[in-house]
Amino acid sequence: MRIEIVDYYYVDLGCLIAFWIASLALVAFRENMMSFDLLRHLGMMQVLMYFLHRSCMQQKKGP
Repeated sequence: MRIEIVDYYYVDLGCLIAFWIASLALVAFRENMMSFDLLRHLGMMQVLMYFLHRSCMQQKKGP
């Protein structure tokens, strides 16, 4: 029981780090390209977060 909880916690920590790195990269990209469209940026961010979330959910479902 304790091992499963620890594994689940580490998966959550990995997801949080992935979300943080992705958000930092997107913010830096937006700052470098001032003419970048905001709606396009938000759409790309949503797609990226969706794929990250989906991969994290698959990790949690694993054995």
